[in-house]
Amino acid sequence: MLTEIQDVPTGRLSPHPDNPRLQLREDVIERIAAEITRSGFGREHAPLVRPHGDGYQIISGHHRIEAATRAGLAAVPCWVKDMDDDEAFMQLVLSNTQGELSPLEIGMHALRFELAQGKSGAGLKGYADRLQSSHEKVRQLRRAAEVLSKTSWKADLMEKAYHLYEVSKAPRETWPVLVDALVKHGWSVKDAAGHVERVKAFEIADLVYAGEWLPIANVVERYLAAPERFTPRTVARLTSAASEVEEWIEANAPDRLPEFHAWLVDNRGGESWDHRAIIAYQQRLLAERWKVTGWHHGDWREHLDELDDGSVALLLTDPPYGVGYQSGYRTEQHEAIANDATLDDALAEMRDAFARLHSKLAPDAHLLVFCVWSTEPEVREVIEAAGYEVRGSLVWVKNNTGMGALDTTFAPKHERIVHAVKGSPRLLRRAPDVLDAARPPSERHPTEKPVALLAQLIEATTSAGQIVADPFAGVASTCVAAKEAGRKWWGCELEEKYWAIGEERLS
Repeated sequence: MLTEIQDVPTGRLSPHPDNPRLQLREDVIERIAAEITRSGFGREHAPLVRPHGDGYQIISGHHRIEAATRAGLAAVPCWVKDMDDDEAFMQLVLSNTQGELSPLEIGMHALRFELAQGKSGAGLKGYADRLQSSHEKVRQLRRAAEVLSKTSWKADLMEKAYHLYEVSKAPRETWPVLVDALVKHGWSVKDAAGHVERVKAFEIADLVYAGEWLPIANVVERYLAAPERFTPRTVARLTSAASEVEEWIEANAPDRLPEFHAWLVDNRGGESWDHRAIIAYQQRLLAERWKVTGWHHGDWREHLDELDDGSVALLLTDPPYGVGYQSGYRTEQHEAIANDATLDDALAEMRDAFARLHSKLAPDAHLLVFCVWSTEPEVREVIEAAGYEVRGSLVWVKNNTGMGALDTTFAPKHERIVHAVKGSPRLLRRAPDVLDAARPPSERHPTEKPVALLAQLIEATTSAGQIVADPFAGVASTCVAAKEAGRKWWGCELEEKYWAIGEERLS
């Protein structure tokens, strides 16, 4: 029971170790200290304490005692009451309910109460009844306090009890990351709830290495940094791609499985968090099977057997256009291009090449064919008739115009590139369908294509070590681009002088 008020030396007063107050408010302390200096410490403001050891533990009135100490008082009047530990613990909140404790501080006290009970939820309803509060409200505040206890506490969270309650609905490993974002971005309660719902949508597949490769805290951190680009769908694509590669390795090269798992973990947050890089990993393993074929002089039909079935990842070629090209613009005139006399000649050559190369292409492979706008419809028909699916048409924009009628047509400054596929390959790099590249000088070949342009196409469609084929290779620009990009190549050229230039370039 309460004794009479006693004057207790301030030096003998100390906070209870389970004090729920998270932070003393400086403005309150300064106001009380000023009032003490002006009017003294009235006995009507006496705090509640209990005897403990050689001194006293403060049960309520922490601000008042701190203010009295700063005001220089040697002793303050206190209500002194003998209490056991359980009663003192409850009085910490019951004696501070008149607006002195924030909701989050009440939650912290409720959390300590649960921990003292020995298991989560034990007796929380009775605790709420003693506080004359609803069980649900106390439960929410206790959950908010649990989140706070798992993070580095920040003063900014004093009034964020219900923000933290929303965070508590997310996986525990993500709490610190979410709280940091809450403080940094000034989320509302609604904002917090929305982000938590998105976080709960992340599903990490049941893979033995998933915890090391896709730790949920790191996943959420990436999502919060780029919420529109790194989504639950992104993670689903990653795990799906990894599962596909794992199944392929188990069936074809099981001894390489530990290497693949290690690659995923070692590159988490970087390369292995890009599903296209995971696909490329499998492609590199597959490419190890195929030998380097090389640069050949003669008709492509003579060298076709040197390609293994299913080995070519990309057929990239600039076939005869069927426009009877022969340049007379320069002093040294180029000879007419083989099989280019008429459109029918060119289409027949393409039809045979694309059909016979079909079996040489991998089950999922790309086909990129240069053409001019006037013959593109016929080229597309030939490609589709050979068993490929046309996906689109790219445009190569040159740095200068070509020749043509000077006063009846616009000066040509572009060529088309038909993109088709065998199977359903993915692009490994998002590339635009309009590509800028300077046209090479025509001294070596009248229709030579720039290596920089070909490199863009190769890197978007293939992985290191895969084979790029070109049956109409001219001066080997496709092969040069493939070599520089770390790919294998197969190319053929009918004209000896062009083949010799290509041989020199590749050497």
